[in-house]
Amino acid sequence: MEHIALLYRDIFKRKKSGELLVFDKRVKRTLIFTNGFLCAGWSTLPDEKIGQILLKLKLIDSIHLSALHKISEKKMRFGEYLVSQGVVSRKNLNIALLHQLQRIFLMTFQMEGAQIKFEEKPTALPKEIFQIFLPPLIAKGIRSFFSPSAQRFIQDKDYPFKRSENITFQLEPDEEIIFKEIDGKKSVVDIFLVTGKDRKFVLKTLFLLYCTDSIDFKGEELKKEKEKENIIIEEVEKFYSTLYDKTPLKLLELDKDFTEDELRERYFSIIKKFHPDRVRTLSNPELTKKCEEIFMRLTEAYEILSSPSSKTEEQLLLAKDEPTTEMAEKKFSEAKEFLASGLIWDAILLLKEAVRINSSNPQYYLYLGKAQAKIPSMRKEAEVSLLKSIELEKWNPDAFLELGKLYLSEGMKMRAKSMLEKVLVLEPQNDEAKELLSNIKL
Repeated sequence: MEHIALLYRDIFKRKKSGELLVFDKRVKRTLIFTNGFLCAGWSTLPDEKIGQILLKLKLIDSIHLSALHKISEKKMRFGEYLVSQGVVSRKNLNIALLHQLQRIFLMTFQMEGAQIKFEEKPTALPKEIFQIFLPPLIAKGIRSFFSPSAQRFIQDKDYPFKRSENITFQLEPDEEIIFKEIDGKKSVVDIFLVTGKDRKFVLKTLFLLYCTDSIDFKGEELKKEKEKENIIIEEVEKFYSTLYDKTPLKLLELDKDFTEDELRERYFSIIKKFHPDRVRTLSNPELTKKCEEIFMRLTEAYEILSSPSSKTEEQLLLAKDEPTTEMAEKKFSEAKEFLASGLIWDAILLLKEAVRINSSNPQYYLYLGKAQAKIPSMRKEAEVSLLKSIELEKWNPDAFLELGKLYLSEGMKMRAKSMLEKVLVLEPQNDEAKELLSNIKL
């Protein structure tokens, strides 16, 4: 049997009106809906009659309850009779009726195996009408009773995504943790692993969110998207792994006797495949950076090979990209200009090239670290670059200063203090280090 919460989701989502019967051998419960709102309800169970509800709420006593036999003579409902006799106020009666309606609704969640019949139709409403928003009640019902049929339903789903960031009811703290991890890319299994929450609790929360129309599932559609994404990632990683080991000829997969048309065709074919814009939608900054490096490298290769003299002995030697310290120094000089102009990514790419050509120059690592530190997602790489600069040149205060500033930006005050103190050992009059140190409060 389909879980009743799924029916409530459908009534709420599609704004249905009608009468719902939920019954078994013990009890029959009736609920009335109008335009997706819960409006009225009653039950054959004595404990769910309005008299017992009023008694439990201490709005009447047992003596008043015993007056129930007088109602049939007056053809009046019990609540109305009590109001007419001045026993309860209209306000207190409505409080009791609302309490009764919510109880009847919530108790249907525990009727696993009961008969369920919903007749969609215009509803003839009683006088005491309410308009109760369903999601908070659905959530409460699922929290109180998560049945095997609900668990089976959610186990068959995968890749939840949010229909909106705004939840129409109050989530409990642990439910909020689950909700925050739902991004359309994590599977149900991923959410178990990331949150470390009990499997049944995760399933219950996802079912609760689904039945309140807060989330939905992508299923097979997203699996295909992820497969496609994985293919792109694999292609980029494979090409990038040999990016600096190939000559321009090999990079563009050309023979020595290539034609201009072949060069142009190969260049545009490969550049299209690895263009940074192709991967930006994957929300993978590291992959985007690699594509930017590939783009730059391919463009350099194209410029070398498109030169009129590219097939001469001298240019073919250059095409083999045999590195020289002059080439590294030229890239370093250009990178410093880019850095001064705020072109951080361009500077990083050139500095990586300079480091590749000459990995023994501490200044290249120093400036690479400075550039990387300006990009929050690259601060770990910045630390590695600056530590390498210090390893190569232990007496340079600039590297210690940059590392101290990096640690400060990450809130690592003790590490920052240690680096800045080393700056003053090497250069006692360094005003910037002094000022930064004076502002550190441990």
